[in-house]
Amino acid sequence: MTIRTLLSVLAALALVFVLAACGAAGGNGDGNGDGNGNGNGIENGDGNGNGNGEDNGNGNGEDDGNGNGNGDTAGVTRLGYVSLVESSSESGFTLGAGTYEVSGGGAFFETTAAIPGAFLADPIQEELETCEVFSVGTPPNGDGFPEPPGGVTFTTLDAGTPLTVVVSGSGSTYATMERESHTVGGDTWIVYELEEGVTGSLPAGLALTVPGADFPAFSAVAFPNVGSFALNDPSDGSGVTVDTEFAWDSSSAQHAFVTLSVRSDDFSTHVTCWTADDGSFSFPSDTKSELGSAFSGSVSSAERTAARVEVNAAENAALVLSTTSVQEFGLFF
Repeated sequence: MTIRTLLSVLAALALVFVLAACGAAGGNGDGNGDGNGNGNGIENGDGNGNGNGEDNGNGNGEDDGNGNGNGDTAGVTRLGYVSLVESSSESGFTLGAGTYEVSGGGAFFETTAAIPGAFLADPIQEELETCEVFSVGTPPNGDGFPEPPGGVTFTTLDAGTPLTVVVSGSGSTYATMERESHTVGGDTWIVYELEEGVTGSLPAGLALTVPGADFPAFSAVAFPNVGSFALNDPSDGSGVTVDTEFAWDSSSAQHAFVTLSVRSDDFSTHVTCWTADDGSFSFPSDTKSELGSAFSGSVSSAERTAARVEVNAAENAALVLSTTSVQEFGLFF
């Protein structure tokens, strides 16, 4: 289980919803719940997190954490994932050059086996310094709905509605995510999403409140601050070869990584790479061999994602929050 897996799951759920809208039975469910799941995160930050959860303590870190954690987090079988994504378009194809818009969504899961403690301590553990090459007609993870490792299966949970994103300090509402549910093939899938994008770049100091239902409540959990992302080289995304050295300004965001998506000039070959947010990247030797020395292409998109984990062991639940800044360069196909 990694952040990449969670993103793939959300994408697959979105596809399920599209298919449902084209003819499958749909439905909305109301679900309200109490819940006191204000546990502490794996990382305590500038706040006042006292607790004895895994990797917990009274220390200072980059991400805020409030409340009390307790117990070993390795036994958690309920996992929530909520993301906010800031997109900009350099080409003007999607939004207009220099324009920013924030989208967001999430889902909550019950798993058949405990979420590994290693994931809770470092949700990007297996993603770094790897690439995936694929051709038109065979997208990455092309076998369909992604499956967590070890034969783990899951169902989606109702977490109450709406999820509320607030501005820390002022407490004003930045955005809400409404629950949507559809029944497809006898299974009900529940996801949350912003109904409309928020114009402007993603501000710092946002926090999420989950009202709680089948998944427990979490209150004012801080999102990580990802900071806006842009490539320094190649600055316009063009002229990519197997020997290109990608460069950007690194950040101090915790659990941060960069995703680079590149397409060939004839659109027949695509490559996606995941790397540490350390300011530079070049294709690994096996990727160079797979692309071939004559490869020539352009960057479709480049992005930085930061993540944090908030755990409430008493409620058998963990909440993963991520923020992403995406620089788009044009067509993706």
